[in-house]
Amino acid sequence: MPVNQLTVERAITDLLDCFTKQWSNALSRLVGSEQQITSKEMAAEDPNSEELWLTATLEGTITGEIALALSSADVQSLEGSLVPPDASAEGPAIEPANAVIEALRQAMTLALKDFQTHHGALVGQIKVTQAPIWTAAKTLHLESSSGQNPGVTVHVLYSPDLQVHEPDAHTSPRSEKQSSSSGDNLNLVMDAMLEVSLRFGQHQIRLADLAELGPGSVIELDRRVEEPVELVLGSKILARGEVMIVDGNYGLRVTELMDRS
Repeated sequence: MPVNQLTVERAITDLLDCFTKQWSNALSRLVGSEQQITSKEMAAEDPNSEELWLTATLEGTITGEIALALSSADVQSLEGSLVPPDASAEGPAIEPANAVIEALRQAMTLALKDFQTHHGALVGQIKVTQAPIWTAAKTLHLESSSGQNPGVTVHVLYSPDLQVHEPDAHTSPRSEKQSSSSGDNLNLVMDAMLEVSLRFGQHQIRLADLAELGPGSVIELDRRVEEPVELVLGSKILARGEVMIVDGNYGLRVTELMDRS
């Protein structure tokens, strides 16, 4: 269905179908057994502040917020059902609570990717948050079931101000001739290696103070710990995200891509 024919209801249904599939896969990997997901649409409920909340702030074909919630009891149940970590794996072990959060985050990230293959660009900044301050338009309960592990329920709430948009004019398909020409030119440099850097923050310092630096010196940056770091090419910021550990090395989980126009 073309984007300009999407209704909010259809867009949300398609996105949540994508999330249900990806959450089933992620949950199955998490507990080591196949999980079947049953969805039930419920009337809007008051959010429970004691639950684990993740909020996806969407931009692109859909704008607005979708919140995911797991009850404290279900989080504890999942933590007790996790597949034991591989003792031979390099790097620090992932805490059970973080593994649950990561599974939810990955499921939503992959759902956004699945959605945009059919309906146009859609990205989301996904963060652990408090209960939403808005009253949900609807709530979807995704109940898992398995013969080996207790089921858990993910509550999916979406804000009443979600909107569906047509693609921007500058993202409309170009003529076949233009696309072919640009593609040929771009292929000439696609194998070029570029050096990118992670920037945790900046600080201006006097030359005299710089000369006095030594082991143990502390330089305070202009960015707080909870703020995203920047992926930089030269002086241009390409993306922002969260620092993570990948096989014992630092990595970046991208949460926001900069405008490439």
